[in-house]
Amino acid sequence: MDDAGEVDAVQQTTRAGLLTSRREGSYVLYSLDGTRFDRIAAALGGLAGPGVVSPSRPLRGQSTTAAGGD
Repeated sequence: MDDAGEVDAVQQTTRAGLLTSRREGSYVLYSLDGTRFDRIAAALGGLAGPGVVSPSRPLRGQSTTAAGGD
């Protein structure tokens, strides 16, 4: 990917709310917004239907134990 492509990808993911940015001096530092990413992953997982493997780790804010007790 060339520099222009990288800049475009960063701008798009920032607009989508997946990246946050902060300035430190002359640098702009980007990081993944984990909360937003986890919410999107959970929503997509809900669309996948039965038989789809769940994430290997619990999403933020979710319990590691099964809900309810049949």
